[in-house]
Amino acid sequence: MHRFEGRVYVTGYGPFGLSIEGNPSGLAVEALQKQGFLEGTVKFQVLYSSVKAISAYFEELKSKVDVEKDILISVGVWDKVKSSVQIERTGVNEMDFECADNEGFQPRGVPIDKEKGKEETAKSGLVLPEDFPVSDFAGKLMCNYALYRSLRITPRSVFIHVPEESDATLEDTRDHLARAVSKLMELN
Repeated sequence: MHRFEGRVYVTGYGPFGLSIEGNPSGLAVEALQKQGFLEGTVKFQVLYSSVKAISAYFEELKSKVDVEKDILISVGVWDKVKSSVQIERTGVNEMDFECADNEGFQPRGVPIDKEKGKEETAKSGLVLPEDFPVSDFAGKLMCNYALYRSLRITPRSVFIHVPEESDATLEDTRDHLARAVSKLMELN
C-alpha cells in the first residue's frame, strides 16, 4: 500500500454574496478540522470569497509547498453537484465572472496569468479516484481561478465541488469530502 509522505492543503470558502450565506465548502472544511481529520498531515483554511484573498493565500503557499509531495485541494460549492462531490482537474487561464466576488471585483474575459493566452489550460497530474465524478470544467468564477492558481504552483492540485446545503446535509458533505481527500492521498 502506498504511504503518503507530503502535506495536504485543503481550502474552503466563507459566505459568497447574498446567495450563499453559509458556504457548504467552508462549513465542511471546518467540520473536518474540528473532527481532527488527519491532523498534522492536512492543513485546513477557510478563505474570504474574493480574488484578492485567494491570490494572497496562493502567493503565501508557494514557498511552503513541496511540489513533489504535497497536494493542494480547493473546495467550493456548485448548484450542479447534487450529491457526493465532483472533482475538477482542469483550470483555464480566464476570469469571466457572471457575478462579482465579495469585494465587488467582476472581471469579464480577462486572463488570470497575463503572460499567457485565455485559452491556456493547466491540468492536474494526480491519479484521481474512480468512485467520484470527474470534470474538466470548474466553471468561470472563483472556483476556476483557485484551481488554475493552485495548478500553477503544482500539478498535484484539484478542485472539489460540493453540493448546496439544500441538496446534502453538512455531515454527508463532510464525509464525502473526507473520503475524496483520503483517496487522493492513497493514490498519490
